[in-house]
Parts: sequence; C-alpha cells; structure tokens
Amino acid sequence: MALAAFLGFTIIGQFLNVMICLMIDSFISPHVGALAFVGIYVLVFWISWKLALYLFDTDKEEAERPPSAVRR
Repeated sequence: MALAAFLGFTIIGQFLNVMICLMIDSFISPHVGALAFVGIYVLVFWISWKLALYLFDTDKEEAERPPSAVRR
C-alpha cells in the first residue's frame, strides 16, 4: 500500500514540478528552469517516499503502544 501511495505522490509531485519549471522558464530563463527542474525532480522522490512511510508505517503504532497492550 505504501508503494501505491509513493507512486501517487510522485506522479502528482512531478506534474507540479513541470508546471513550476515552465513558469520559471517563461518568467526568468530556461537555464534557471532546467536547474530548478533537476533539483525539484530529486526532491519530489524524497518527499513522496517520506510521506508514504509516514502514512503507512505500522511500526510506529506498535512502538507507541504500552507493553501491557501487546498481544502474546
């Protein structure tokens, strides 16, 4: 499930990346837009993975549970 969330976040993030960089191309310069694209491209993958793990990580719920509530 986390992989599906990662894929969804990545697709949305890369779409926004392209839109932002196209605006940078038209307002500033194509060179700055290309540099921004590469930086945001990598950043989108990192943020998408962190968001997917934050939403679907079950280990944190078990770690926060008191020891008496753990099933044996």
